[in-house]
Amino acid sequence: MKKRLNKRPRTSKKDMDAMVESFEGGERITIEQFIQKFFAPKSPYAYLVAKKRALSFLHIALKRRFNQLGKDFGVINTKGQYGVPLTKEEVVFRITNYYTFSKALNQAARRAVSYATEENLLPAMVNERIALPKVA
Repeated sequence: MKKRLNKRPRTSKKDMDAMVESFEGGERITIEQFIQKFFAPKSPYAYLVAKKRALSFLHIALKRRFNQLGKDFGVINTKGQYGVPLTKEEVVFRITNYYTFSKALNQAARRAVSYATEENLLPAMVNERIALPKVA
């Protein structure tokens, strides 16, 4: 059986709880710091693999855990640090990012619908109005 590069064992519940507590306590970490702390890659390829795994862990595993706890977690400032927003500036940064993301999705959906109706790709919906949420 082939051995995978930079294989890291799954994070235990105990380790995950410790990470959650540290982030709730105000810890901040960037992707680069996370890679050096948990992966320590020795080659450019190992670094790329570690970066993909670190992003996946922060975006999926930790985010899912904080969602279960009913807390917000993600990038909280322009430095690219991950954490739980604790100050007004961090909360405003997170809300602004969510707003920008949702506005872009709504505009893309409207553009797709108008293109499809112009090209007559949605003949059954030509007379129907598609309700999209309004973003100011």
